[in-house]
Amino acid sequence: MPSTFGSGEVSVTDDGKTIYFVSDKRKGYGGTDIYMSHQKKSGRWGRAINLGPLVNTPFDEESPRIYDDSVLFFSSNGWPGYGKADIFKCKIIGDSIHNVTHLPYPVNSSGDDIHFVLHPFDESVAILNSDRSKGTGDEDIYFAHMIPIEPYVKGYIKSLKDSSILKNSFVRLLNENNYELNQTTTTINGKYRFSLERGKSYEICATKMGMSGCIQVDADYQLFRNEKKDIYLDTATTIQGYVVDENNDKVGGTKIEFSNNKDELLTTVFSRDDGFFQIDTKDVKDFFILAQKDKKVGSLKLKISPNYKTDSIVKIKIINNTAIINGIVYDTNGLPSENAVVRLLDSNNIEVERITTKKDGYYELSMTALNNYRLIATNYGMAKDTLLIVDEHWGSVKKKDLYLKNHITVQGHTYFKDTSRIVDEVAVAVESGFDSKYLTVYSDKNGFFQFPLYNDSLLYMDGTKKKLRGTTTVNIDSNFNTVELHDIILHRIYTDAHGVVIYSNDSVAENITVELIDRNGKIESETITDSLGRFYFELRTDTDYELYASEGDLEAVENIHTGVFWKKNNDIVLKLNIKGTPTFGLVVDAENREPLSFVKITLTDSTTNLKNITYSNDQGLFEMSIKKNSTNYIKLEKDNYFPKTIMIKIGDVVPKIIDLSRDYDLSLTKSDFMIEPIYFEFDSHEITPHSKEQLNKLARWLRINKTRTCNVYGFTDCRGTQDYNLRLSKNRAQTVRVYLSYKGISMKRTFNIPMGSTNYVNNCYQDEDCTEAEHRENRRCEFQINDIKE
Repeated sequence: MPSTFGSGEVSVTDDGKTIYFVSDKRKGYGGTDIYMSHQKKSGRWGRAINLGPLVNTPFDEESPRIYDDSVLFFSSNGWPGYGKADIFKCKIIGDSIHNVTHLPYPVNSSGDDIHFVLHPFDESVAILNSDRSKGTGDEDIYFAHMIPIEPYVKGYIKSLKDSSILKNSFVRLLNENNYELNQTTTTINGKYRFSLERGKSYEICATKMGMSGCIQVDADYQLFRNEKKDIYLDTATTIQGYVVDENNDKVGGTKIEFSNNKDELLTTVFSRDDGFFQIDTKDVKDFFILAQKDKKVGSLKLKISPNYKTDSIVKIKIINNTAIINGIVYDTNGLPSENAVVRLLDSNNIEVERITTKKDGYYELSMTALNNYRLIATNYGMAKDTLLIVDEHWGSVKKKDLYLKNHITVQGHTYFKDTSRIVDEVAVAVESGFDSKYLTVYSDKNGFFQFPLYNDSLLYMDGTKKKLRGTTTVNIDSNFNTVELHDIILHRIYTDAHGVVIYSNDSVAENITVELIDRNGKIESETITDSLGRFYFELRTDTDYELYASEGDLEAVENIHTGVFWKKNNDIVLKLNIKGTPTFGLVVDAENREPLSFVKITLTDSTTNLKNITYSNDQGLFEMSIKKNSTNYIKLEKDNYFPKTIMIKIGDVVPKIIDLSRDYDLSLTKSDFMIEPIYFEFDSHEITPHSKEQLNKLARWLRINKTRTCNVYGFTDCRGTQDYNLRLSKNRAQTVRVYLSYKGISMKRTFNIPMGSTNYVNNCYQDEDCTEAEHRENRRCEFQINDIKE
């Protein structure tokens, strides 16, 4: 750099390709300024670049010292300080100046403080020149302790084989969740450095193609003066490559998530400025790699087979993260469909976006690229369902018109019980049959929801929003009206129950334990009655509970249902009476006669409809009490076994202890399939199309298992007289038997057992306590498989 002006005090970066120097060039800011220059590929030096007004002043700047190729220390007598020339530092990023800082006292003084040099590894130690007072001469060398300092770690990247310095190593700082916090690439000196946060733990991993090494670092008090941590790389299998966009331009700063074939996130890193990334496989064989930046996303599945070459270069293309689909919805007459609801569902069948069309039938929805969606358009009695695969070829916008066809739809409104006001954005989770998730949609600003139905069935709809919840059921049969509304009445998720425990003479019972038991027999809570015999529980809505109070030989039971019509202000009266006769039983496997544990046993009194639930213990034994002059039903249930129902009649003469195993068959038979109950409309014994699917499954099984018979239990809801309901339940069971006979099952192998209005699925045994949807759950037929008796 030939110049007629003075130049001096040069500092060189570790790679020798950039110099910082002092010069009094004519076009500077005044006095001496600090400049930089980069070496060209030819070896010659480029033009001198003034560091600008963030560093230089009309006065003198001198003593440049570049540290770790990123921090420049210099002296200046033009910036405010303690006296003459003070020491400053700034961050160098590219050719830009950032964070100019004045070093504090006592590093700086009222004299000239220059030539500051920091220790290459121990950043708490430095030396400088100063002519401050009380020195020994004109200008002395001083030793400085830079305390306190923020924690850091630095060191060399070396080969484990021969300890040679490894340049161009990719070094990452990771937190305890294997998430990259910072990265660097070593230059010719093989050195790295990271700032840390006190009290945190880190992993630092360095890679080169086919090599890897990691160390653990704790930013605690023991790290001080032990910051130098060299990392040694050994042979390893590495994945490396580039992130590129649609134009194959390399994309830096892309977040890249590496997961295994179990969908477990292993690590999250970021691509380098040139789009490059690299990690050690750490013996994982299957990877799913997801890359994301701004509104762009890309993915790659990679298998590390025995033939995998560790010097392979992979490419991940990221495309626009947002993909648009739009078009016109047409009705069955080919005209634009006004008020059609178009929903976008994710791969879990949960609604993510929705629009209601106007007169022109136009819709437009946005999606995330590289995902699968379900696009559903509905209008009363019409539907169109389409699968969308949004891959890298989708582009930014795709047009797709939707032509509705005649189809069953289910729709309704969501509103709050107490005020009848509409509630919008209610999540309506729809289940078909028992525990079979169908889809989840949301009600719109008018509380309206709608979805298509693809299998005739009994649907359960559960609406929730914050602290509100409501449920309903819909039975789809041949009489179903596809434009009918099925509203969901929301009430608060939590309610309460309160009441009083009394003795048979109506006096209050204080200090009595009252248990709150869920529908599976689990005790959720218990309390002690106060001096007035009162108790209180907080409950979930739309739930069945048993309240059980006991004292010595006295007990009281009440079953409640906290549905829409739950009367929370009414007192529950638990009247204590003499417990029934102690009753025991042993449940065994029908084949090997081994005891069966954790069998759910539900005892129902056919007169009061009160239920009590218990479970068999590890020896298969269970205990309960049965009262004299009663007819009871005991239902035995266990996973992977056919359920069994037993009727037990107890007269006026009762033994001291009832042993059910002596008089009843309490064995359960293993099952290789599950048959759901089938359901009926009110005052009907017509078999619905969905019920036929279940009965066809049962018929196929019975045709194969010719040594088995089937009990068909018919039930009704609580409405109607006892005699009428008994006849109706008999007709329901008989209709099932006739259908099975059409399917090749002899009526000698099926048995009609009418149950009438008893053994309710829920606690809806009072007409006014439950909605029509809740009563519907009790109108059913259940099935019990038996062996043919010799």
